[in-house]
Amino acid sequence: MNNQTGISRKRFLTGSLALAGVGLSSVWQRDHAYANIAQKQGEAATTNSEDSGMRLILLGTNGGPQPNPLRSSPAQVVLVNEVPYVADCGSGVAWQLVSAGVDLTDLGYIFVTHQHSDHNLDYGNLIYQAWVSGLTTEVETYGPPPPLKQMTESFLELNEYDIETRIDDESRVPLESLIQAKEISEGGLVMEDENVSVTSALVEHPPVEPSFAFRFDAADRSIVISGDTNYSESLIELAQGRTCWSTRRSTSPVWRSWWRMCPMETRSTST
Repeated sequence: MNNQTGISRKRFLTGSLALAGVGLSSVWQRDHAYANIAQKQGEAATTNSEDSGMRLILLGTNGGPQPNPLRSSPAQVVLVNEVPYVADCGSGVAWQLVSAGVDLTDLGYIFVTHQHSDHNLDYGNLIYQAWVSGLTTEVETYGPPPPLKQMTESFLELNEYDIETRIDDESRVPLESLIQAKEISEGGLVMEDENVSVTSALVEHPPVEPSFAFRFDAADRSIVISGDTNYSESLIELAQGRTCWSTRRSTSPVWRSWWRMCPMETRSTST
């Protein structure tokens, strides 16, 4: 190309590659800086003997059972000392857990807030997929009647042929023996172990009854998770003094007024 009218193709490509190199270098420097910060935070956390490493991962925030290309169905996991406590089992929860870096063979606890399909559709599938991934330990599941135990039994019956085949062909432990389904009908203490104490409260989500919120208390912090709910005094009481609050809400004016009173840094919500 004539130098008086433009630049040569060679010079253009050379300049573009140089700019790309600068961009990649900036990205690397940024990510390297973030990694150093995360490492320092992790090192600082280990110096605190009471630090549980408690954290909440939102696995799905879509409302309703309809597939959404941008968001998965409702599901969350609370991690305490790297032990996962799964709240709700919307479609794709197992894939989302794996994507979040959670080992399915560590699955030990599942909490279902209420019996709507967008919250329980993959209840059985999550347990099954953990089992075929190598799970050999018990899974305690908690949720409202009437269908929690029925869902468990129906899922095992539906997949009986495949389960029995894998037990015989792959020498797996019987899946049924690993599942401890426990129905809850009222608020109160749900379970506790060496990591966390879990308490429930009834919330308003007509016509689905009962519906629950769960509070997870570790040694150093607390997380409250509610499924779908309207304004609920019992949820307000349950959430007193919490560190983090995650809920799926209605769009009523009363609920919006209530939600605006919550500190921004402590809330997470979807509709």
